[in-house]
Amino acid sequence: MAITIRYASTRTEIWRYYWRMWRQQLWKAHVVVFGIVAVFTYCALPAHRLSWIAAIVAGGAVIAFFMVYPLLRYKPEMRELTISDEGIRTSIGLRRGDIAWNDVAALDVQNDALVIRRSNLNGLIVPVRAFATPDEQAAFEAFVRCHTGLNRN
Repeated sequence: MAITIRYASTRTEIWRYYWRMWRQQLWKAHVVVFGIVAVFTYCALPAHRLSWIAAIVAGGAVIAFFMVYPLLRYKPEMRELTISDEGIRTSIGLRRGDIAWNDVAALDVQNDALVIRRSNLNGLIVPVRAFATPDEQAAFEAFVRCHTGLNRN
């Protein structure tokens, strides 16, 4: 059995997912990266009373890039997502990808979307509008949970 849905994501959905992930765990990595970049920048600059400001700006710029990057990679085209016993197949135009079920780390159910989160923290954001009926959405969610062994959050 396979279930195929088609939808196009919005930048707002991408940002909401990123913000949710940031609040849950990405902030920790950002603090570490900020610290490393700031210390490296401070040490690399000649001793000056404004070196610490440059270090903070450099660390902040790297974090800002991390936050903007998903929005820059945004693909507004129609996505086709098929879930089957073999895993998940996704395509946008000519770009295609396969995701094995064992690479799925979580299924987050939000009011406006289902998020299939991979082990590498990337996620497939499936908006509720992709489903014709609530029953279709429930069947999709049940299929993913069955094949991943993930319990309901």
